Amino acid sequence: MIDLRRFSTTDDATAAAAWFIMARLQTKPDLVLGVATGATMVPIYANMVAAHRAGVADFSQLRCFSVDEYVGLPATNPASFRATMGAHFYDPIGIDPAHCFVPDAMAANLVAEAARYDAAITDAGGIDLMMLGIGINGHIGFNEPPADFAGRTCLVELTAETLNANKRQFTDDVVQPTRAITMGVATIMDAREILLVATGAGKRQAIARACAGPVTPTCPASILQTHRRVMAILDEAAASGL
Repeated sequence: MIDLRRFSTTDDATAAAAWFIMARLQTKPDLVLGVATGATMVPIYANMVAAHRAGVADFSQLRCFSVDEYVGLPATNPASFRATMGAHFYDPIGIDPAHCFVPDAMAANLVAEAARYDAAITDAGGIDLMMLGIGINGHIGFNEPPADFAGRTCLVELTAETLNANKRQFTDDVVQPTRAITMGVATIMDAREILLVATGAGKRQAIARACAGPVTPTCPASILQTHRRVMAILDEAAASGL
């Protein structure tokens, strides 16, 4: 069952999401956090950075595992998810780089790297709290419909719809990757707690299907209904289809 929380504005929703994460961190300073990227997440990280700078949040023991990474982009490329996390969160809070984990998208054997990354999550004790956004087609991570609900971290081909949605992230001098390594649905569902955040009218139908529709691989996020502990934080526009 998904615990739904609605907020009148995007700013209120993303601030609430940040404080939700920081409350968990206060309870467990060495929290293992699954981190997502995307426009929805940027203000969440901004709120946490502000709390760090104000001296009200301590991220020194936090450990982070990225949900996914583009294949073929080195971590130094600004379009990579590792660089994105660095710019918006890791660098401003001064987190120990050894606490930040991301699939090696430059690995010679990408299938083996996906398995290694999945094992690394297990070795860390598993994800305590998984941050998730949602695609307009209901995808979570890069698990596109029809999703394999039993899938672990894996190499995936990105759909034309996802490539089009993400093309604004790439400048003319960077070739947009067509593949990624992503946590699988089963890996995501292993997290002890999940925080789903959605803002904007563009996510209205996806949220309605994920939170109130049937559990089906055609809407990968619908599997979250079966998780024991999921919080969905939504602004009014994203929640308007419920």
